[in-house]
Amino acid sequence: MYPDDCVQAFVEPTWWDKDAGKDLRRGRLVWVFVPISDQIPIKLTVTGRSEPTEHNSALVKLEPLRVRERQRKTPLPVAAIPQYENEERGVYRVKRRPAIIVADGSEEVPRQVTLGKSKRNTAPMILVAPSFGCDEGKGRDGYRQEFIDLVRRGTFPQFFWDKLPLPGASESIIRLDQIQPIGRHNDAVEATEYCLSREALEVLDDWIHWYIYEIVPKDGVLALLKEAIDLT
Repeated sequence: MYPDDCVQAFVEPTWWDKDAGKDLRRGRLVWVFVPISDQIPIKLTVTGRSEPTEHNSALVKLEPLRVRERQRKTPLPVAAIPQYENEERGVYRVKRRPAIIVADGSEEVPRQVTLGKSKRNTAPMILVAPSFGCDEGKGRDGYRQEFIDLVRRGTFPQFFWDKLPLPGASESIIRLDQIQPIGRHNDAVEATEYCLSREALEVLDDWIHWYIYEIVPKDGVLALLKEAIDLT
């Protein structure tokens, strides 16, 4: 299933395990809606009411959200789009993608220490690393083969190559530079029956360490695998 020049080829006994439990644990392959991140985010700005006395609809425009620009006041208050101090309304395109849970947020906050405060302030989240299909397809740009080959061989710390056990793209790139929070809610995340094996999760942990600290752990599994790949 895996070529000889990738870490998966050297991991035994399996890379992906099948587990019908579908709990949201580290290494679980899930489906989530992932924002398509641009270099400059987009904001929604209210320009006025659609009718002078209408409070439930508004005229809006989309424009760049620049970090150095100060927030502007809404010209007229609109109940449908309230604006709060020091906040903007970001607008994103999103796409349903496979992702790997890299942190499960399993530590529960005791209810007695949150009474009287908004539940969203401590709502449980997971961190996921989203996956992007390598091949070009409907609504998907894909990647050049030269780039895919480099990623497969473990050249870049922020990119991780894999063959996901799901319908769709035959090869995928997991982006560690787009790790993001997702709510632990049935409407926000759909678990698949696949999980990274214990051995595979050790490799991914080393890879994340490499990305964050810019060095491959000397005594880790990934260091040995990279040496093996260099010999192929």
